[in-house]
Amino acid sequence: MPRLSIALIVTIINVLMCVAEEKLYSDEFDNIDIQTVFNNKGLIEDYYNCFMEIGPCKTPQQRFFTGIFSEAFQTKCKKCTEKQKIIIEKALTKKNNNKHIITMRKLILYNLCTEKKMLLIQLNISSVITVESMSQLSRIILIVAMNVLMYVLAVERYSDQFDDIDMDAILRNDTQREEYHKCYMNTGPCNTMQEALTGTYVYNATNYTDA
Repeated sequence: MPRLSIALIVTIINVLMCVAEEKLYSDEFDNIDIQTVFNNKGLIEDYYNCFMEIGPCKTPQQRFFTGIFSEAFQTKCKKCTEKQKIIIEKALTKKNNNKHIITMRKLILYNLCTEKKMLLIQLNISSVITVESMSQLSRIILIVAMNVLMYVLAVERYSDQFDDIDMDAILRNDTQREEYHKCYMNTGPCNTMQEALTGTYVYNATNYTDA
């Protein structure tokens, strides 16, 4: 093989390696102890205020992690370092009944996190929640019988087989929440319902566009 071709291949490989490295999130805060945050109500409130943008981000760690949580979940931690994968998984699945943690998990799960358009979204899960984004709307809402959004965001309706699912109950159940997370992340088995719901989320996450 001519030397020029070899040099070109080496250059391309180096460029691709650089691009791959650039796609990862910074590892600057990989040593954060998520359990310390969970054990401190003040820290939880700080993260919540930063995440909801109703208060200042008091530390670079708060700004960094609240900024990547939603994208990391949507992309199955595609740009996460190995330590960040563990941090994100614990943040989304580890047992914690703090109302701010539950709210943030809902917003990340429904992907309602980034813009400043305040909307009231009526869910078929026993509550109305205030959200800040339509453009980042999680496609999981489509599979909990949001009929209006189903007409707007999808050409055809999905099966109504699981329309009566109680998402609040799943979010509050550590075992179920972890099972759905593993099914979605392809790190564990899926039952029929989990496969249907996580599959619908992935399809709409890929095909949703803003109006």
